[in-house]
Amino acid sequence: MALVEFGSVAADMRLTEDSYGIAALQAFDAFLTGFVAVREEIVGTPTPSTAVLRQYDAGGNYVTITVNGDLVAGQVGSFAVEAAGVVETVYGSFTIDTTTYDISGTATEVRASLIAGNALLVRFAGLSVAVDNGLPDLPTDDLLLAGADSLTAGGDNQYLLGYAGNDTMTGGAGNDTLDGGAGADMATFSGAVAQYAFIGHLGAIYVADRVAGRDGVDRLQQAESLHFAGDGSHAALGSLDAFSSLQYIASYVDLIAAFGADADAGFAHLVDYGRFEGRTATFDGLAYIASYGDLINAFGANAAAGASHYISFGRNEGRTEHFDPVQYLANYPDLQAAFGTNTELATIHFIQYGYAEGRSDEG
Repeated sequence: MALVEFGSVAADMRLTEDSYGIAALQAFDAFLTGFVAVREEIVGTPTPSTAVLRQYDAGGNYVTITVNGDLVAGQVGSFAVEAAGVVETVYGSFTIDTTTYDISGTATEVRASLIAGNALLVRFAGLSVAVDNGLPDLPTDDLLLAGADSLTAGGDNQYLLGYAGNDTMTGGAGNDTLDGGAGADMATFSGAVAQYAFIGHLGAIYVADRVAGRDGVDRLQQAESLHFAGDGSHAALGSLDAFSSLQYIASYVDLIAAFGADADAGFAHLVDYGRFEGRTATFDGLAYIASYGDLINAFGANAAAGASHYISFGRNEGRTEHFDPVQYLANYPDLQAAFGTNTELATIHFIQYGYAEGRSDEG
């Protein structure tokens, strides 16, 4: 299991090769890949626990290597490589040749930070990677993260990708994309479930924190479940009461006037303002369609199309959503047996079958 923690620099776990998923590390990797040492010197006087080496190329560029451990016994617990504005510290169990300072062993953790300000870029833990006189020969992200991993983003807008395995992803502050990849993956949030809005937009589910400065708005991809630390609740992705941005617009006269049937504008308003104002979607596009035979014939069980029609035409025509799914269920024991108390499934059934069968929601 790899534990992955991201710091203050935006990440994109879709990157491969030796960037380790952080764009800032590409320059570090490129520098080391092209670096050819022509001479080496020891900086200062080594102590029994620390030695600092500096390697230079023909152009005067250099890499600084700091080794920490029991140098007398030839044992090293960590070493750090500084180059191109980045310091990569490798922890584990290593042996060192105190004549050549060659290091070999097994790395269990890798931490990369900016030299300026020591800002964390990324931390990988739970590793078992061979090291032979150099940086860990880490595999590409899809192999490194193939197990059950825990990924935590920093404060920027980041993309976490867990690849295979049952992963846990925490976006934190910022508007992140949490992509679990293959496996049964879980997205975690710091508040209680009631403090979030769930929006379906452009084929994805977004989780919008109504508390400013906390979890932001995260886009979920291939995340099968959610955990809310604030109240300890869990929810399957399919059980969320998510609404579309068009249903959101249709719920408010001022938004209809401002945006019309512009789904992107409605989504942006919810993200920037509506979630903090306590707004939600009260308009039910399916119930609206089920209320009118012509809409059933025109749109079928397309809630977004129903909301769009109401915004553009239905409101001015005086139409309302008056289909009663509770009464519809109560009228038919076979539907109760099939759907229980699920009013959404009942509404869909009426649109797709019940209307044509002559069934009714009248008491």
